[in-house]
Amino acid sequence: MENTLGIDASSSVVGYTVLNTDLEVIEIDYIKLRSGDSLIEKSLVVRDKFLEIKNKANITYIGIEDILTKFVAGRSSIKTIITLSQFNILTQYQLFDVFGLTPQKINVLRARNISGIKVPKQTDTKEFILNTVQNWYPVIDWPEKRTGGVKKECYDMADSLVVAKALVLENNEDGFNQRKISSS
Repeated sequence: MENTLGIDASSSVVGYTVLNTDLEVIEIDYIKLRSGDSLIEKSLVVRDKFLEIKNKANITYIGIEDILTKFVAGRSSIKTIITLSQFNILTQYQLFDVFGLTPQKINVLRARNISGIKVPKQTDTKEFILNTVQNWYPVIDWPEKRTGGVKKECYDMADSLVVAKALVLENNEDGFNQRKISSS
């Protein structure tokens, strides 16, 4: 069966989801990255997880959240923008190298729209997305803090699921082509 891998990448946490064509969750989790590691070291940690995923699931499509939509004017420093951009490119390269697929960059607002999510004004977007995804998939066991409530990494997991779902829906609707190249 064909599976889609959705990625929400930052230099501290990478959320990922594997969905099949029936929108069933095959795997959802996050990769916590150490703050002292270089971006290259972090990309190698991510690569190891991608190799594990490749051995478990037949990935035919990959979507990664487009980084440009993560920035709010006046709230992101140039250093943050550059770091995230560099790590996003490294993550895309690792995805291509492991799976032989060029990741489809997907705008977060477009992914939400395709998935049927409309965040009401004056609402905490992260909470709304997480709650929506939890309602879609009540059987997912979300990682919890010792003190109660979900870990902040669950937001990255939820975003990765929205990316994966949008890509599955778009693929089923449009049949867009993603070039598969054998990696050596």
